[in-house]
Amino acid sequence: MRTVLLLIAVTLFAVAGAGQQTKKPETKKKAAAAKKSPTPSKTKTASTNKSAAKKNSVSARPKSPQPKTSPAAPKRDDKADLENALAQQDADEKVMALTKFLADHPKAELRERALESLSAARVAAGEAKFNAGDRVTGLILFKKAVDEAPFPYPEKLYNEVLSKVPQSLYFRGELPAAFEAAAAIEKNVAANASQLLTIANFYLAAENGDEAKRIAESVIKLDDKSAAAYQTLGMANRVNFDLEASASAFAKALELDPDSASAKRSLAEMNRALGKPEEALLLFSELTAKDAEDIQSQTGRILSLFDAGKRTEAETELTRALESNPWNVILLAGAAYWYAANGDAAKGIDFAGKAIAAEPRYIWSHIALARALSKDGRLADAEQVLLGARKYGNFPTLEYEIASVRFASGFFQEAVEELQKSFTIKEGSVATKLGRRIGRSAASLPELVAFERQASILQPKGAEDMANAEKLKALLEFHWALAQAGPEETKAAALADAFASGTDKMRYHRSIYAAKELLEKRVAPGKAFELSRAAIASVDDGLSIPVPAAPIMASELYANRTAAIAADRYVLVPEVPKQTLMSIARGRIEQIAGWSLSIQGNNADAIIRFRRAVSVLPEKSAWWRSTLWQLGAALEAEGKGKEALDAYAKSYTAEPTVDAAKYAAIETLYRKVNGGTDGLEDLIGANPVPPPAKETTVTTVNASETKTDTQPPPVVEEKPVEKKEPLPDRPVLPKTETPSIPEKTPEKKETLPAVNDTHIAKSEPPVRTDEKVVVKERGPEKKEPPSDKNKPPEVKTDAPPQPIEKEPEKKEPPPETTEKPALTKKLDAQKPLFDPVVIEVKRSTPPKPKSDIKTESGDEKPKPATNENVGGRPRVVEGKEIVAEPSEPCAISVSEENISLTAGGGSEGILVGIDRGMDIAAVKSISSSPRDVEVVRETEVTGVTGRGLFVIKSLTNKTGVYQVAFLAPCGKKNITVSVR
Repeated sequence: MRTVLLLIAVTLFAVAGAGQQTKKPETKKKAAAAKKSPTPSKTKTASTNKSAAKKNSVSARPKSPQPKTSPAAPKRDDKADLENALAQQDADEKVMALTKFLADHPKAELRERALESLSAARVAAGEAKFNAGDRVTGLILFKKAVDEAPFPYPEKLYNEVLSKVPQSLYFRGELPAAFEAAAAIEKNVAANASQLLTIANFYLAAENGDEAKRIAESVIKLDDKSAAAYQTLGMANRVNFDLEASASAFAKALELDPDSASAKRSLAEMNRALGKPEEALLLFSELTAKDAEDIQSQTGRILSLFDAGKRTEAETELTRALESNPWNVILLAGAAYWYAANGDAAKGIDFAGKAIAAEPRYIWSHIALARALSKDGRLADAEQVLLGARKYGNFPTLEYEIASVRFASGFFQEAVEELQKSFTIKEGSVATKLGRRIGRSAASLPELVAFERQASILQPKGAEDMANAEKLKALLEFHWALAQAGPEETKAAALADAFASGTDKMRYHRSIYAAKELLEKRVAPGKAFELSRAAIASVDDGLSIPVPAAPIMASELYANRTAAIAADRYVLVPEVPKQTLMSIARGRIEQIAGWSLSIQGNNADAIIRFRRAVSVLPEKSAWWRSTLWQLGAALEAEGKGKEALDAYAKSYTAEPTVDAAKYAAIETLYRKVNGGTDGLEDLIGANPVPPPAKETTVTTVNASETKTDTQPPPVVEEKPVEKKEPLPDRPVLPKTETPSIPEKTPEKKETLPAVNDTHIAKSEPPVRTDEKVVVKERGPEKKEPPSDKNKPPEVKTDAPPQPIEKEPEKKEPPPETTEKPALTKKLDAQKPLFDPVVIEVKRSTPPKPKSDIKTESGDEKPKPATNENVGGRPRVVEGKEIVAEPSEPCAISVSEENISLTAGGGSEGILVGIDRGMDIAAVKSISSSPRDVEVVRETEVTGVTGRGLFVIKSLTNKTGVYQVAFLAPCGKKNITVSVR
C-alpha cells in the first residue's frame, strides 16, 4: 500500500513541473562535488546539465503518444449513445442496445435512465415473447425487468410498467410467476404506502383477500390516516365474504375522506347486501344527486328501492334507466333475481333473458333465470340453463342451484352427487369453501351460500324454496351417514325419516328413494318396510306433480342422464300415461316391502309381496325384471327350485343385454333342479361367456385354422354344432336372425330395456346395440328357428337356432311388415316407457324459455326448396318457401310445434317421428333461412327406425320468426322457430 501511495505522489510531483524536480538534485550534486573537489570542472558541470536536460526530454517524449492508445475516450457521447439505443423500434433490439450501453458506460450519468428504459423494454419484449408462444423467454424477461430495475422505483416506471407485471403474468395463467413478482416488488416498496397499495390491488384482482388484507393493514401501520388503505381493506374483507368487517372499513374510509365517492358507494353496497336498504338508498341518492351519470350508483339506488319494498318507484326508475342504457347487465340481473325471489316468475324470466343476451358470461343472470323458471314449474328448462352456465365458471352456489333444481325434479341421486362436489356435513352443520377459497360453515345451505350471493350481487334475500333446501340438507346428511364404514342403523333410520317426512306432494318419491337406499346398503330394513307402507297413502299426491315421470323413472334414467350431460347433451323426460306411472308407483311399494322382508329372512311373506309387484309393474320394464329376479331368489331360499328357475328365466330373457353372473346363477340352479344343463340354452340362450380359447381351438379346428377362431364365431363353420358360442356382440348376428330381430317399427318401445339397463357392456354403435337388445329379449342369438319367428311369446324365440346359412337372404329385406304386428303386440303395454331412454338433446348454450306448445298448424302448403337437406344440414335458397311432393300420405309427428331460441347460438332438440314403418332417414329438414337457423339430425331413437332427434340452432344474432319443415316423400310437417 505504501508503494502505491509513493507512486501516486511521484506522479503528482511529475505533473506539477519537471523544472522544480531537476533543480533540487543539481544543488545536492554541487554540494557533494564541492566536498570532493574544491575546484570543480566546468566541463563536467556543463555535461551534467546537458545529460539532465536530455533525460528530461527523453522522459517527456513517451507521454505525448498516450492519447493515441485510447482514441475512443474523448469521442464518446453518452447522451447520443443512449438516444441511439432508445431509438430502436424492435423490443428485442432495444433490450440488446440498452444492455450494451450499460456495459460500455459503467459510470455514465445517464445510467439510471438507461436502467429504467431497459426494464420497460424487457417487459415489452416479454409480452411479445408470450404472444409469440415463447413462454420460457417471456418469463425470464419479466423476471429480469423486476429484479434489475433501478431502486427505489421511479414513479413513472413503477406506475406504468412494474406494478402491472404481476397482473399481466396472472392473466396469462402464470400464477406462480405472478405471485413471485408481486412478492419481489412488495419487498422493494415496503416503505412506500401508495406503491404497496397497488400490490394489494393485484391480490384483489386475483381474489386473494388474505394477502390484500395483510398489505392494507401494513399500509395503515405506515399511515393510519390513509382513506385508500381502508378502502382496500374493505374490498379485501368483501372478497373474503366478511361483509360486516367490509362495511366497517368502508365507513372508516368515508370518515377520513367524506368527499370520496368510491368510499360512499362501497359503503352503500355493503349496507344493501347486509339488508339495510334504507341506509343504502340514502347514500346512493347522495351520489346520484351529485353525478347523474354515475351508472353504478344509479343501479344501486334502483335495486335498493326494490329491496326497501318501493316497487312502483323502483320499476319507474328501472324503465327510465334501461331506456338510456339497455345493456346494463348488473341492473338487469339484479332486477331478475329480485323478481324471482319475490315470486314474479314472468318478469324474472324476461329480465334474466335480457341480461344473458347482453352478457352471457355473467353467471348470476343464469342463476336468476333458473330460479324464475323453477318458480314457473319449468324445472327441466331451469336445469339446462344452469348446466349451460357452467362453461363460464363454477363455484359452490352454482352447484347448489343445480342440486336444488334436480332435487325439486325428483332426481335425488344426481342432486346429492352435485352437492357433494363442494359441500360436506360437519356435526349437523353444512361446510364449503366459498369462492373455492374461504372455508365457512352454517346451519343450513341457504345461509351458507348467502355469503356468495351477498358479496357478488348484493342481494340480501335468496330465491330458494326453504322447505326444499331443508330436505336437500337432510338428503346430504342421510347419504353422509350411509357412506360411513358400518353405518349406524338407528342414526340412518332417523335421517331417512327426516328426509322422507312431510305433507308435500313429493313425499311418496322421497319415501321410496330413502327405503331403496337403506336396502341397497342393507341397513335398517325394518325402517325401509315402514317407509314403503307409509308411501301407500301418498301415491296420488306423488302423481299430481307437474312431471311425475321424472322422479318415478329417475333411477332408470340416471346412467343415461349422467352420460348425456357429460357429453353436453340433455335427456328429455317424456310424458307417460298416468295409469302406467300408477302401476310403477304401486309396484315399487310392493317390491320395496318384499325386498325388506327378504333381507330380514321372511322369504315367505317376501314372495307374496314380489308376486304382487310383478303383477302390477309394466311387463318387461326394468322394475319388472329386477322384481322377478328377487322373487326367484326368495323362492330359491324357500326351496322352491323350479318356481325360482322360472322366475329367473323370465327375468333374464327379458334383459336387453346378457349378464354373465346371472347366467351362472341360473345354470347352477338348473343343474341342481335337472341334474345337468341339457335344455338350458333352449330356455335362456347360450352362455355369454364362451369356453376358453384353447378349448375352442381344439374343438373347432382340427387342422390349422387358429386365426378363424380368434374372430367372432364364423357364420358357416364346418361344425354347425359349434353354434354354442353366441357372442352377443357378434356383428353378423343381427343381420342373420329371423326377420323379427331388426324390428324397426315406429314404436319407441324397444328402447326401454336399453335405457332401463344402461350398463351395456359392449361398445357397438347404437343400431347394433339395439339389435342385440331385441335378440336378448326374444331369446338366444343364433338358435332361433325360422319356424318360431312369428310367435309372440319370448319362450318360443328361445328355441335352438338353425344354421346361419341363410344370412344373405335375411340381410337384404329390412324388417318385414308381416313381422311387426307380433312385436307391436308384445310391446304395446310398455310404449310410454321407451321414450325417456333415448332422447338426448345436445346443449352448447343455455336454453331460453320455451313458448307453449300449440295445436297443429299444418294446412299451409310449403313451396319447393332448392335443395334437400342431406345429413341434416339444409342447403336452400333463402326466401323460398318449403314444400314436398307427397306420394302416399303419411304422418310426420314432432314433439314441439313452436320453439324459442336465443339468438347467436341458442339450440333446442325436438323428436321427429314418421309412421307407416318408414325409416327416419327418409325425413329431410329444411330451414326457411339456413344462414340464420340451422337444423341437423343428431341421432335416431335407439332401436326404432321411425323416430329421430333433430337439433335446431340459431347461427347469427338476427332475431325473428322462422319456419322449419320436415319433409318426406309422403308428407310434411312445419314448425315455428322464434329467435330472440
